[in-house]
Amino acid sequence: MDLSRLPHAPPPLALGSQTACYSPWINLVERWFAALTEKQLRGGVHRSTRELELTIRRYVELTNAHPKPFIWTKTADEILASVARFCQRICNSGRKGALP
Repeated sequence: MDLSRLPHAPPPLALGSQTACYSPWINLVERWFAALTEKQLRGGVHRSTRELELTIRRYVELTNAHPKPFIWTKTADEILASVARFCQRICNSGRKGALP
């Protein structure tokens, strides 16, 4: 059924080239929160939730005022090799509950 012909049809979904549909987008969100933690929260002393909220809001304003694209520093092959080394290390650790 073509909904565009209805009098109050919902607008078409805007799925452009900049809209990610799965894990790459969530990875960037996780990376942003890691940067927030590393640059603003870790080691900081917030005496109230209000102070914490103000710190986070200032960081959001700063990053929005001067946005920088996230640039991957490793290739997919390098990342997969690192994951393979990690898996090998935990499989051979001899720890109870390690992967078989």
